[in-house]
Amino acid sequence: MKLSYQLTQDFGTRELDFVKQLGLDVVSVNLSEPGPGDLQQAVARITASGLQVGNIADKRLRNMPEVTLNLPGRDERITAFTEHLHEIADLGMQYMTYAHMGNGIWTSPPSATRGGAVTRSYSERDAYGFWIDDRFHTPLSHGRTFSEQEIWDNLFYFLDRVLPVAENLGVRIGVHPDDPPQAVVAGVPRPAFSSLDGYVRVFDTVDSPALGACLCVGTWLEGGSHSGGVLTAIDEFARRGKLWKVHLRNVSAPLPEFTETFIDDGYGDIKAVVSALDRVGFDGLIIADHVPTMVGGDLTSWAYAIGYIKGLIASAGSGL
Repeated sequence: MKLSYQLTQDFGTRELDFVKQLGLDVVSVNLSEPGPGDLQQAVARITASGLQVGNIADKRLRNMPEVTLNLPGRDERITAFTEHLHEIADLGMQYMTYAHMGNGIWTSPPSATRGGAVTRSYSERDAYGFWIDDRFHTPLSHGRTFSEQEIWDNLFYFLDRVLPVAENLGVRIGVHPDDPPQAVVAGVPRPAFSSLDGYVRVFDTVDSPALGACLCVGTWLEGGSHSGGVLTAIDEFARRGKLWKVHLRNVSAPLPEFTETFIDDGYGDIKAVVSALDRVGFDGLIIADHVPTMVGGDLTSWAYAIGYIKGLIASAGSGL
């Protein structure tokens, strides 16, 4: 397994030097609104610095309500997605992450975790959804209640059109779990990617070497018993050859309410997670995810989480 640092659209020499100082050699890149040639330029800058690009993505195509909910512009978004697959394949990328959330990630106003560090929290009392510049609100984010069958039908409509392209290009699509992984959020069901049972149904229905899982451990922990045990998910995805990327973070408790914590301070056993990844022979990318903001700023926050994960990886399999 390889530990990767996540770069955003505005990365510069400061961030690239930081990655090298951490002893990492692979980065993942999320561009929020890339223009023509921006992906190519980003890859060129990173490789010129001596680092490798594990994956690079247009964030607008990682989660598309038009596709999940069959809204106007669905086919245009699917076309843009397949064009993006060609673009990243031309750059030598063999993986991208996708999420099938119709109304984005849901959160409450920031709260505090250990030592007053600012962090994300969630409670149904004051939650709202977001994705890039979009905002979603209760009780019905899109003005009506959708059925589970609609979500399933829209998912398979999308997969039927993009997976043949991905297979031909040799690009693997890892699906990120819904965040939070509730059965229904603001009138939109989340039946496919909020639980292990949902993922298994998808993989049993769609037999494609281009479709797998991006296992976000923090999201899985949010779901608790609804999602299914995270160690069980690791075993099942690995058994199927579908475990392709892992996001590592921790939370205070499972739903209905949670706070994102420092990676060593939640209810999840992150050491057991890394040991399980080692046991199943996971050889994909791991990233630190959603770190609380520490004194010293963003790089201090990321350095703490990454240093902790590096230690876990080094000790995996050693019995320490």
